[in-house]
Amino acid sequence: MNVRRVQDQIHEAFESREPKPQVGLVDIGATGDTSVTVIDAWVEIDQYLAPRGARLWVAAIPPRTVEKVKRIDIYREWLDAGRIHPSARVAVDRFESARSGGIQS
Repeated sequence: MNVRRVQDQIHEAFESREPKPQVGLVDIGATGDTSVTVIDAWVEIDQYLAPRGARLWVAAIPPRTVEKVKRIDIYREWLDAGRIHPSARVAVDRFESARSGGIQS
């Protein structure tokens, strides 16, 4: 996967939506492992979305990647903020619950 191309696609998808999304969800469960470069790209995507009123959520992090991600500062912050999910379905359910007033995100 070309991470820069994917970043561009995420930016374009976000900019083309009205109203703007509150969350961008990336499901990486189909990957066996994720490089530090891709993990850094998550941070860059989040930095792009944040001033636009949105946050990046990540779902289905492969076990080998979790070990890498645990070493970077954002992991605990994102986990505590409810931005890392075991699956896309769980993430969507959590978002829907937050929208209906069940959870603050």
